[in-house]
Amino acid sequence: MIFERIIELLQSITGALRGNSVSRRSQEDMYESGSSKDELLEPLREGTGTRKREVHVIGPRASSDGVGWDKERVEYVDGQKVTTTVEYSQSRRCDCGAVLAYGNTVLGTCSVCSRVVCKAEKCAARCERCGALVCTRHCVHIGERTFCTRHRAYGLWMRFWGMLK
Repeated sequence: MIFERIIELLQSITGALRGNSVSRRSQEDMYESGSSKDELLEPLREGTGTRKREVHVIGPRASSDGVGWDKERVEYVDGQKVTTTVEYSQSRRCDCGAVLAYGNTVLGTCSVCSRVVCKAEKCAARCERCGALVCTRHCVHIGERTFCTRHRAYGLWMRFWGMLK
């Protein structure tokens, strides 16, 4: 009985302190739910207004068509005189699976197979003999050095003579 009263007292105190956060939470829930978007758009339908939408998607691999990033902005006025602006951004994926956005950019293509390679760790390497950019499938590690498939024999030759560790 006493514990129940103490719990009720604590709940009433925390409830009074959470007054602002509860209203903020309900407002966030209203923005989050799809059904409440109609309630938000209702004032726009009564008169003229503007609406802005941002859409971010992850598209296919960049090597499928050579596009690393796509961004488009479209504005239109619907039948209820609401101006809607849609900003559509499409990030592409590297052949290694990393998303090509937010600091991860395309370095180029593999000199052997022409796959797209990016700055992600273990996606690409440079041949120490010719400087060619190669994907992980076509790079050859000999000791701590990296060579392309064309210069693999050169790396093995250097290792044979003790020039590479």
